[in-house]
Amino acid sequence: MMDKILNEKIIKAYNELQNYRSYVALVASLQRKIKNALQHSGPSQKVTAQMDANRGGYVPPAHPDAFTDLSLLAKRQGKITKLLNKIADIENGLALLSNEERTILIMKSMDQCTIEGIAEWLGYSSRQSVYTLYNRAMKKFAKSLPD
Repeated sequence: MMDKILNEKIIKAYNELQNYRSYVALVASLQRKIKNALQHSGPSQKVTAQMDANRGGYVPPAHPDAFTDLSLLAKRQGKITKLLNKIADIENGLALLSNEERTILIMKSMDQCTIEGIAEWLGYSSRQSVYTLYNRAMKKFAKSLPD
């Protein structure tokens, strides 16, 4: 039972590592969209009222899209917050590893390097050493992520 839970956590951890760069890019994109929306915000229609436009009394027209715009901004900010939390969890998990473990984990999971390529790049004569370090690093990393 514990092995199954650990294996599920390792799969989740591997997926989080693979998605790390896309999380960072998505945060930047959403922040740009919010910045652009705020720079170009304001009523899309003329909002000054004319007394003769409403013969029954003065009722200034409202910006009809304001609540939609605010709702969209709030959703984007909420998504940014969730992504930043995921990014922080990944970075905190990586910080718990040794430099060697972190390098191997990043090269294999994020950069999609082969074990042979990692062994050659880091100067290992045996692929088994890299596999052992990778598996140990992935278990540590997986355990560090919140459930």
